Amino acid sequence: MTRLELEQLCRDRKRDALLSGVGRWIKRTRGSDREFSDGMEWLWRAGMFKDVLLLSLPKEPSVNSLKPERLGVERALWVARAWGMLGAAPYAAQIIASVESSHLKTAESKVLAATVLRLVGEHQRALDLLPSPTPPSWSVGWRWQVDLLRLQSLSTLGKHAEVLEAVQQIQSQDAETVEFNGVHLRAILSAETGKARHPSQGVTLLESMLREYPRLGISHPRIHTYILTSLAQLYRDLGRSADSKKSLFRALHSSSKESAERLPHSEIRLLKLLQSQGWGSEALDARLKCYPYPDPNLIYSLNQPELQRSMSQLPADAEIAIHLRNEECWVRGEIRPSTPLELTLASYLARAGQNGIAVSSLYCLLWPNEAWNWFQFAERFSKLVSRLRKTYGISITRKRECLRISSPAERAKIQIQWQGPELPSFLSLISAPDHPSFKGFRSAEVAEYYSVSDRHALNLIQSWVEQGWVERQGSGPRVLYLRNLPSV
Repeated sequence: MTRLELEQLCRDRKRDALLSGVGRWIKRTRGSDREFSDGMEWLWRAGMFKDVLLLSLPKEPSVNSLKPERLGVERALWVARAWGMLGAAPYAAQIIASVESSHLKTAESKVLAATVLRLVGEHQRALDLLPSPTPPSWSVGWRWQVDLLRLQSLSTLGKHAEVLEAVQQIQSQDAETVEFNGVHLRAILSAETGKARHPSQGVTLLESMLREYPRLGISHPRIHTYILTSLAQLYRDLGRSADSKKSLFRALHSSSKESAERLPHSEIRLLKLLQSQGWGSEALDARLKCYPYPDPNLIYSLNQPELQRSMSQLPADAEIAIHLRNEECWVRGEIRPSTPLELTLASYLARAGQNGIAVSSLYCLLWPNEAWNWFQFAERFSKLVSRLRKTYGISITRKRECLRISSPAERAKIQIQWQGPELPSFLSLISAPDHPSFKGFRSAEVAEYYSVSDRHALNLIQSWVEQGWVERQGSGPRVLYLRNLPSV
């Protein structure tokens, strides 16, 4: 299959034929870096991010086989790029951190690195790596990706006048790119005109595009979502709040068609815009503030003080209660000093609600800083899901690349607690002056409270000593532990 045929399959979104053709293309070209990157770019533009990941991963996985020095810099960067789009931005950051600037010897590798840097929020570093001008020998698809990356990074950095200048330069110097993706270029030019000059000009230009291309939501849903979101922001700047709200809801509908492997994250971002303009609800606010997506670009995080409150819409009589501040949990009335990993998984899924959460995102949440162990995650994850089903009666369903708890009744079994002290509940309990152990306690009391072995209790107490919460008095089996806190 020729380059032109593959390009046409990509533009026509004939994904099955494209995947087969790219597989033959890579095999025929013996996987050289340039041809491999061309093949991945076709899949990328068709929204086939998981296929990009699967084709980029090493054939013989091992613990260190994902490291750039083993896999090759360009393939490792394609893995990172796919991870970033599939919800595993922290793993993408680990790969880009392991790639030294001296390893980026080709223009293509610098572009790939810039793409990953933008995915993890390093927009200025991404700009610094981009070639200027783009080599004319590159395919129109690659040239457009570079141009788009530059425009997006400049816009994110608030350099709207520079975006306008760059778009006008592309329009005057690269007729092939204008023909290839003129609609997207025009949308960017219209939106940035509103941001750089006056919102009313951008609104006029974007509204005219929607009238001129009535089927844009079907043929180019991503561009359609971009136009509607930009319109919402410009309407807001003009004080047209009703139009802004209407445009955001239309963007939400359009985002559901964005790619073959759509994740909930684009919808979550749009809901955040709704919330920021005061159109949220208490339930929506709680869902957005606790949505467990480990993307460093998002402004909310599980560590924000505003999250340290209870979620009132969750039932008080749940079978399982998980305390996110001190990591304790209660299962059917029995307290445990730490939350087992399968219940940590259940807490993320409960917080994600109907939106669900990407499998790759869950990997990052459960096993942070372990990008190199990617090939072990599927088996580990399967065991966690099995334990959830067998031990707690919580089943998980999967749609595309997203997981969610199967039913509202099963989600209702789990209560997430944000309020309360960071201290372990045992130390909080004995903080009352009238408690018998207020002046000191022994390890046997901890073992009895948590229903754990003596050795486990000693390990817990040692961790409290290291935190500075208690101090040891005496030695031997009758050692006494004193609270080292004036108040709780």
